[in-house]
Amino acid sequence: MKRGATHVGVLALWALFNLLPQAGFALSKREPLNKIPDLNPPLDLMAPTFWEQHGATVAVAGGVGLGLAALAIWLLRRPQPIVATPPDVAARQALEALRGRDEDGPLLAQVSAHLRHYVLAALRLPAGELTTEELASLLRARPEVPPELSVALSGLLRECDARKFAPVQPAPTPGMVDRALELAARFAALRPPASPSAAS
Repeated sequence: MKRGATHVGVLALWALFNLLPQAGFALSKREPLNKIPDLNPPLDLMAPTFWEQHGATVAVAGGVGLGLAALAIWLLRRPQPIVATPPDVAARQALEALRGRDEDGPLLAQVSAHLRHYVLAALRLPAGELTTEELASLLRARPEVPPELSVALSGLLRECDARKFAPVQPAPTPGMVDRALELAARFAALRPPASPSAAS
């Protein structure tokens, strides 16, 4: 029994001399509890973002683009100036458009109306719905209108009236549109010159 106790005592001494210094060394290497850990190495600086680099340029370009778009919309939506066609030109164009059509009652009504408007506009007379006799009387009072021209116009208008209002349509006489255009050209030669105030 004493021998076993001696054995244990030897082992205890051996452990005391061998393990205790290693435990002390490990304890000495332990970090203190209140020590601040070492910092990681600093990171590289972050590159500026796209908006940080080009934000002002994008804003200015966007403003200019919106301004140009608004200007384009305004230009496209503004009312276009109306170019008024002179009445004599409009009447002559209307007569020209009647060429080649059947010269029935409705067409002769158009020929008569356009020719009346053309003569009134060419002589710068006040516009109005005049009968054939009223127009003939008005033209007879104008010294610049040759009597034969007034008679020719009255004859054509009377013929148109007779064919428009006849209960039984007579056989068509071709060439009424051409005759109307010929009279229009003769009346255009009588056009008085424009006054300086109208030209300005």
